[in-house]
Amino acid sequence: MPVYQILHSFPLTRHQKDLLAERITVLHSTEYLTPSLFVNVNFVASKSTGDFYLAGKPYNGGKTAPNIISGTVRTSPKRTKERWEVFARRLEAAWYEVINGPKEQGETNGANGHSVELSKEERRARKLHLVGFNGVITGIENGVILPSADDEGPWLKKNLSYFKEQAELYDDEPFQDLLQELKDRPDLKKLLES
Repeated sequence: MPVYQILHSFPLTRHQKDLLAERITVLHSTEYLTPSLFVNVNFVASKSTGDFYLAGKPYNGGKTAPNIISGTVRTSPKRTKERWEVFARRLEAAWYEVINGPKEQGETNGANGHSVELSKEERRARKLHLVGFNGVITGIENGVILPSADDEGPWLKKNLSYFKEQAELYDDEPFQDLLQELKDRPDLKKLLES
């Protein structure tokens, strides 16, 4: 349902991408009662420095492009501007936890108190410039029409047989994971029971 695009000039390791995608998925799926299968995260490495402008000038003097998290999300009256602002701060915190945390077992990235202070250039390269959201009116994902925001319960019930068909007939692993998540997550189970 949501599509998060991470435009980054700071080079991310596979491990960092995995962690960030997992955190975004958990944050969105629990905040907005969305099954994980429908949370999409796409990383786009920005290679062209000097092409992004801020205040009419090349961003960071043309040395780097900005790091941006942009979400295409469903909106509703219950999903207020204030709620999205709090959520944006949570996404921002996830970015810095992953970017400044350890990369992989046994490796450090020179940040996070690893006896090396980051230079101004390194801090600027890691800086998250923007977290923003765009509304989506409707769409089709994994073969089903997206529900209206905050209408997931009836939508899950209506499409449950389709999800089972995809999992069983087509041996579709993401749909098998979805069915398991619907059994394991109390918040989603409650939606199906109400």
